[in-house]
Amino acid sequence: MRFLQYRQAIRAYRQYAQNQVRDNGFDIMIDQRLVMKSLLENPVIKQQDLAESVFKDNASVTRNIELL
Repeated sequence: MRFLQYRQAIRAYRQYAQNQVRDNGFDIMIDQRLVMKSLLENPVIKQQDLAESVFKDNASVTRNIELL
């Protein structure tokens, strides 16, 4: 039961955060923003390390980069 509540809380927060980004005039997804921030902080980061830093798998990071 707690897992479900945790998952719902994360989903609600991500939706809230995405709405805030959109409402402030940015056409970008939260995950893309996290990737961009990590790349700006460390431009020579390896993709595997980047994926770990944003808690995503390599395929998700690749997709986010391609969408930018």
